[in-house]
Order: sequence, then structure tokens, then C-alpha cells
Amino acid sequence: MKELSNGRRAGLVSAAILIGFASAAAAGPRYNVPGVVRISDDGQGGWVVEGTLGEVRNSTNDSHKISCLQTRIENLNADGMLVRTARVTCQASNTERAVACMSSSEAVANVLNGVSNDALLEVHIVGLVCTDIVVYESSGLIRKAA
Repeated sequence: MKELSNGRRAGLVSAAILIGFASAAAAGPRYNVPGVVRISDDGQGGWVVEGTLGEVRNSTNDSHKISCLQTRIENLNADGMLVRTARVTCQASNTERAVACMSSSEAVANVLNGVSNDALLEVHIVGLVCTDIVVYESSGLIRKAA
């Protein structure tokens, strides 16, 4: 009886491993952005920028770029209190246009914490202000250029 349960358990483990391999083979990026960097009018006077970091990195088209830089500065104010200032600067370009924005929002800066090399960035811009950044992570890694 003990051998039967061990054999049965081994069969279940093997089935689970096979299912894991099958789902891993079918896994891939969850997002579909036509082109490398898309900059589109949001219909309200602003822009929406979408770009997958891995695809931009591997692209042979040098006009497609996307980046966001986050910095934080801590200073003492006149009362001796520690004041933290966040600054986000994003830039993007493709063959049609180039845009840039800045934000001092702590919430916008926090979105960029821990972004992976293969994330899809979606940046919403009004005027020169980054009003929102959305980071999408994928289950599949984009092949790295050699």
C-alpha cells in the first residue's frame, strides 16, 4: 500500500511538472504595443506614451527611445524637519515625435520603484507634466540582444 501511494504521488508530481512546462512554453508578454514606442494623442490635449523597455533596448531603430528617471532629495527645512522631494523626468521618442514630462508627485515616483528590464511603461502627459505612469510586468522575458 505504501508503494502504491508513493507511485501515485510520483505520477501526480510528474503531471504537475508537465503542466508547468506546457504553461511556461505558452507564456509570453501579456501586452501588445504596435511598434517599439507608441506616442498617441489622448483626445484631451495630452499624450499617452507606451513602450516596452526590452524591445526598445533591442531595437535597431535609434529613433525609438523611452526612459523615466526618478530622483529623491532630502533636506532640512527652516524648522529643522526633514523634507523629502521627489522628481520624475520621462522622455520618449519615435519616428513621428518626441515628448518629455516632469512630476514632483511622490505617488508617480513610487510607481517606478522596482521596474524590471522588460516592463511596459505607459506614461500620461498633459503639457509638460507626467500625470500618471502605469507599469505592466510580463510573465515572459524579452530576448536580450547579444
